[in-house]
Amino acid sequence: FSSCNGLTVESIQPYLQEIATSQESINLTAWRNLGDNLRIIGKVLESQLILETLGTNSQDVYPEATFLSLGNTYAALGNLEQDRQAETKYKYQPWQCEVNPKLSTISKNYYLTSLDSYAQVVSAKKNNLTVLKAQLNRLKILRNLSKVEEAQQIINQLNLSGLPPSKFKIFAIINYAQNLACLELREEQIKSSEKIIKLLELAIKDAIKIDDRKS
Repeated sequence: FSSCNGLTVESIQPYLQEIATSQESINLTAWRNLGDNLRIIGKVLESQLILETLGTNSQDVYPEATFLSLGNTYAALGNLEQDRQAETKYKYQPWQCEVNPKLSTISKNYYLTSLDSYAQVVSAKKNNLTVLKAQLNRLKILRNLSKVEEAQQIINQLNLSGLPPSKFKIFAIINYAQNLACLELREEQIKSSEKIIKLLELAIKDAIKIDDRKS
């Protein structure tokens, strides 16, 4: 394909058989990357079609990566549907928490389906970093669904301090801290304020170590 922007569900259809049956690892990785890129540029239905088809390929040696990508696409579909239903927000704040957000049925179904995909990543237990990414993404979706107890279980399981300094670790810590704060806001009390501050201080230290001022 010369350009992702020109792809449509119809133009992908002739390649579905190849995606579902290819035994070449490099080809499967290329299709997975294409699915990720399509999601990034907003072509989520095309991303969904490719990644769902890839998920049926028994020759995929990295199924956990495929299900992580698929979970991210389902989450993106849920977010898009939720944005369509939500009121326009002129004062957006990155750390603003919505307590008990009203979800449309379509958004909720996409979020629940994303949880199923992330659960397959976690159950595979093949790649610790991929599992960690899935758990962090699950945490945010569970928060959106107001599944507080399940989200709290993931918070108790996650340990980010042992990761080497990297951009991924910095954003993972920020993601974790934000979700922890938002979950506790539901009780109108931030019980872990000291822990959140320490986490953000760790993120700042790691950013300095790798000379990443933007993070």
